[in-house]
Amino acid sequence: DVCSSDLVVPGFGLSTEDVYRRWDKMEGPVGDVVPDGQLPPQLRDQMPMRNDLLPAALEIDPRLGDFMADVRQEWGTAVCLTGSGSACFGYFGTVEEAEHAANSVAQVTSARRGTALRRKGVTHA
Repeated sequence: DVCSSDLVVPGFGLSTEDVYRRWDKMEGPVGDVVPDGQLPPQLRDQMPMRNDLLPAALEIDPRLGDFMADVRQEWGTAVCLTGSGSACFGYFGTVEEAEHAANSVAQVTSARRGTALRRKGVTHA
């Protein structure tokens, strides 16, 4: 079972130090879990996928929420934050779906298909 992911980068960045500092100030909020129905079948029923830094990142720069919502609407799938941001990613069931998704946002952001993901391990695609 292999799926693919795309990485998208908004036109602004976030300081890792600032995101962690805000997360601490917010007393360690927990991010929302991505529902299994928004993940490719290959990644369902695994450990919960969430990013606890997302609430802090959104508080620092609300444009991130707008960016993620726009990409989510275009892709029709969950969009997740990488680490402390500002880059985001989405998972796709096939390499072809990932390529189509990357092309669909290429006019508004930098998008790259990155890896082929397996239940155990990652390989470069």
